[in-house]
Amino acid sequence: MGRVSYFRAFHSKQEVLTYKIVRLWNGYAARYNLKIHDRFDLDNARAFFAFNLEIRNVLQVLYQAGLQQTLYDAFGQILLGFEQETDLLHRFREKYCAYGLYGLLDEWIVNDFEPGPEQMADMLVQIVHSPYVGQMEKADNSLKQ
Repeated sequence: MGRVSYFRAFHSKQEVLTYKIVRLWNGYAARYNLKIHDRFDLDNARAFFAFNLEIRNVLQVLYQAGLQQTLYDAFGQILLGFEQETDLLHRFREKYCAYGLYGLLDEWIVNDFEPGPEQMADMLVQIVHSPYVGQMEKADNSLKQ
């Protein structure tokens, strides 16, 4: 595809890069038969971190170029899916999880992908099952009643 064709479909280089990251994730998800890959899912935590380690060189170049927003946008699309949820509480919870996960990923990249993806996934599970998150879920349930 030529340069002109790219910019007919995309308004900026950042949009092209965001699209590429989303495509890489979708390819990874298909290759490893991930059943849920278009929203936050704790069962895919290891796959999420393993994928990002696999594209480590791409991520490092993005960070060196100051294009972290590209990654932020890509994972916003990936983790929030493309469906518009009508339940406001559910939408806010999904955003909270997606961008919390992005925050962990950002810190992991800055720390040169240390610790490994398994340890990152384990920490994510610990965070999700922490008393604070449990209290949030109780508050969510009480709001629904």
